[in-house]
Amino acid sequence: MKRMLMKRSMGKMAGLTLLETMFGVAIGALILIAAVIFYTSTKNSQNVSKAVTDMNSIVAQTSAYIAPGATALSALTAASTDTVAVLQSANYLPADMSDPWGQAYTAVTTAPATGTAYVTITVTGLGAPADDKNCAAIQQAVSATSIGMGDGCSFKYNV
Repeated sequence: MKRMLMKRSMGKMAGLTLLETMFGVAIGALILIAAVIFYTSTKNSQNVSKAVTDMNSIVAQTSAYIAPGATALSALTAASTDTVAVLQSANYLPADMSDPWGQAYTAVTTAPATGTAYVTITVTGLGAPADDKNCAAIQQAVSATSIGMGDGCSFKYNV
């Protein structure tokens, strides 16, 4: 008799109810949403960090390139000269350098008649900080080292 009672109660407990299945699916969906949000946030942080590192490298290599004298500076400040291309051809920067969003950096070096030369670096894959959260994050990260902003997502540095 005991055996029969156990069989019946076990028979009733076998399988999942619709409610239990829905709870399981809801919990799984919440975990998946949290994972996607975490991945996106981490990926954006990595992209911003890479862009800031690349821009600092461009500034440092521009300074190193023009350190020997005025001839190097005049080569960078000639009309429509892309500083990144000049530095790449002189092996100061890697040939395949691009921003995390797959676009090439644009950098222009300017030497005023008086004062320090500066380089303006544009992250062409992004819009202005007001329109693009990645550019706004870059702006916040470089605010201590840059001397200003240009149009779009561009930043000025002394060299």
